[in-house]
Amino acid sequence: MAVQTYSVTAQMVLDRLPVTGITATTRPLSTVDLAAYIEDCAAELTGIVTNAGHDPASLDDDTTAQIQSAIITGAVYFALDKIPGTATGKITSARTAWEQAKAGYKESPNALTQRTGRAISNVDVSTDKTPSTFGSINYEF
Repeated sequence: MAVQTYSVTAQMVLDRLPVTGITATTRPLSTVDLAAYIEDCAAELTGIVTNAGHDPASLDDDTTAQIQSAIITGAVYFALDKIPGTATGKITSARTAWEQAKAGYKESPNALTQRTGRAISNVDVSTDKTPSTFGSINYEF
């Protein structure tokens, strides 16, 4: 079964790393390594989401963006840990950010999909122009 990576790419991780020139064949870190880190982090977060009783494929855009950010955070940690000469403080800080991201979803799984008081749309594009009971269209509670 393929791992859902929430559209996170190696370039998204590279943009957060203090190095340049990373390709599919560079050592000790390559884009192949980054893809593996992305999959590992995505698999771990997907497990947390699934264990919380949510379907990862049906998360709203805001939650998906948060999951993407957490995956990038994790992949950056693993990449920094592999780059020679990376300051221990940077690696520790990146590891802490990754652990905090995971802990946030483990400790508050309902935060994944329960967003309230949000208007899905406030523009009436219907042909009948019937006023909504709550003054907007598709209001979500």
